[in-house]
Amino acid sequence: MDAFSLSPRYKIGKMLSDTVWEAGLPSRIFLADRMLGKLARYMRFLGYDVEYAPEVDDSALLAQARKQGRVLLTRDRGLASRWGGGRDPRVILLSSDKADEQLVELARMDILPPPGPPRCTHCNHGLEEIPSAFARHLVHPYTASVSERFQHCRRCNHVYWEGDHPRLFLDGPGRVLAGKIFQLR
Repeated sequence: MDAFSLSPRYKIGKMLSDTVWEAGLPSRIFLADRMLGKLARYMRFLGYDVEYAPEVDDSALLAQARKQGRVLLTRDRGLASRWGGGRDPRVILLSSDKADEQLVELARMDILPPPGPPRCTHCNHGLEEIPSAFARHLVHPYTASVSERFQHCRRCNHVYWEGDHPRLFLDGPGRVLAGKIFQLR
């Protein structure tokens, strides 16, 4: 599976409706609370803009979501109820404690927008393709010798390349979204 063309290789199926966005969900970007770090990484890999705030208290988390216009993802009922009594569409209360099941919950809610290109799983910054000659000094020599395409995060300096991780992810946790929302072209 080609990590760099995840989004272009998939098209949105009939289950994803833009009417959700027209009906009042104000944002296509997300903020995950401290309980959802793995979900944030999974969603970033799939191309969603998801900030993660592991060390932020509830008041600051709510303020950050409002200020940035992000949909808050949480498992914390108390936190969800503090924003609009738990009925505000800008707060999504998830019930599962497992990231792959949380992806299923989000898919069943039919609220995810079309994903963008994969983002840095560490810091959420966009990735840019870099020449292999530049990447060779940033990766292990073996990786440099067997990989041709690389993507780089300018913010945290992580380098991504095609390997087993995209395939393993899409065969495992990512499959729940791929089967629910995305259809192969």
